Amino acid sequence: MGPIDGVFGEHTRSVVRGFQADSGLDSDGICGPDTWASLIEAAHVRGSRLLYMQSPPMRGEDVAQLQRDLAALGFPAGPANGIFADRTARATAEFQRNVGLVPDGVVGPETLRALERLGRRGFPTESVVHVLQEQQYLLSSGSLGAMKIVIGENGGMNTLAAAVRRSLSDNGAHVIVTADPDWSNQAAQANKFGAELFIGLQARPDRREICYFRSQNSVSVGGRHLAALVAERVSPLLGPISTTGMRIAILRETRMPAVLCRLGSADRLVPANAGVASAVAASVRCWTEQSRGA
Repeated sequence: MGPIDGVFGEHTRSVVRGFQADSGLDSDGICGPDTWASLIEAAHVRGSRLLYMQSPPMRGEDVAQLQRDLAALGFPAGPANGIFADRTARATAEFQRNVGLVPDGVVGPETLRALERLGRRGFPTESVVHVLQEQQYLLSSGSLGAMKIVIGENGGMNTLAAAVRRSLSDNGAHVIVTADPDWSNQAAQANKFGAELFIGLQARPDRREICYFRSQNSVSVGGRHLAALVAERVSPLLGPISTTGMRIAILRETRMPAVLCRLGSADRLVPANAGVASAVAASVRCWTEQSRGA
């Protein structure tokens, strides 16, 4: 990063961009709340503290490593999002029970030693985690008519959100719309609702991409699949759209498959709202059918 001179210059900005890219954040070189939080979380290394359930939940790279280790040993703790929530606590307790430890869900020295001992046996971490995620996605998917879906927007996309809600509701889904500038609040609302799918809409004049959750050795299989379907169907209406794996709040904190649709400027979307809404609904319908092998 160069000398510590207290000046946020171009070199520091470049380093921040690199850290953001590696962390799955928007690489804008601005050290805002999400970047600060990621810097703090990155400092939590394996074994540096006890891990356990609390409110708000503990976060950090040590939690993500724990989630990857548990999944590799056959104890899926959800996506490796670095958040010690209920699924991670349950997986930890189940692992402890299987290795003869007190199943208290607290990760201390004994639990870490057991994880390290079994991990040295050469389990193919990445492939095991991927297979478990594929299985969980296939088992959890159902018909569109039975789905609880949340459409979220954080400003300027309310017309498109309403159009998407109508299109999905017409297909029998139970849909609600959330509007909040804070994506973490929207994730909490979706989790409380018990949603099976979250579709975020964001006005970003500089971006046309469909984002899904991805971190080291972990990916939302359902989110990635839906992102590809939406990009394929919306691109003919708006121009080329990419898919991007990210670790931003709305994708990380939701407990269900989620995508964030960044479709450019809200003003330019207005003439295409009806077509985009129909394309998103068709993508979700195809997503549910393909996940069931239909």
